[in-house]
Amino acid sequence: MSSEPEVHSPSPEVELLVALVHATGEVLDHLRLLDSCRYGPAEVVQAAVADLRVAVEALGHVGGLGDATTLRRLQEATQGRSDAELGTSLATMVRNNVRRIGEQSALLSLELRHLLADTREVVSIATGGAGTYDSHGYTTVGELRRQRAQG
Repeated sequence: MSSEPEVHSPSPEVELLVALVHATGEVLDHLRLLDSCRYGPAEVVQAAVADLRVAVEALGHVGGLGDATTLRRLQEATQGRSDAELGTSLATMVRNNVRRIGEQSALLSLELRHLLADTREVVSIATGGAGTYDSHGYTTVGELRRQRAQG
């Protein structure tokens, strides 16, 4: 006889909850990475966006889940079993990650919109808006000069 303790493999519901915790955590990490590099070169931002897209797609493939009722069903499926507390804890972690993803996405979207508006303003000032002429009667866009209509 062996004196080793009996090891129970986790239920499929718990395994799926663990996968959801991991996948939502990855999305959250990639959102934070994108947020941290938003002032970097365009190539770095594009790479961060591509990584985020991959993480979101991976989350979509985890069990084909897409709504809170499925998460509730997974949690309820663990009730009355030895892994009930673990199931509840994992479901709570998924909910918290999803909430943080929503908050981080909203904040990042707002910040990126501000950066876009600032960039457009700088470009407009640098190139001159329509009808804006210098003291010599020219509008300058890069090396091109357009003479004000005479007449």
